[in-house]
Amino acid sequence: MLGITGRKLRTCFGSGIFVLSNIIEKATETLNTHLEMKELKLFKERHAGEFGPAKRTVDQSIEGTTINIAWMTNNSKIIVQWLSDHGYSTQLNNQSTLLPGSI
Repeated sequence: MLGITGRKLRTCFGSGIFVLSNIIEKATETLNTHLEMKELKLFKERHAGEFGPAKRTVDQSIEGTTINIAWMTNNSKIIVQWLSDHGYSTQLNNQSTLLPGSI
């Protein structure tokens, strides 16, 4: 996400009021780690003047990511334990994706 600017997105997808907001919303709705949050905040900082009406969507994406991180922190160990207890594999290629506090 850091390599794409609001200006580039408007050039590629047009300047409709909701286009950039929809792209940002969809691209960030599943973010749930501290590293992803750091990247999202850096993206906002680096491209602050380029969002236009989508600035609010970026702020809401940061709020949503904060909520997702809290949910993962509170529930991921319970879910991993339940999956393990019921015979499902809990091995991931990148453990930090599942456990945001482990970064």
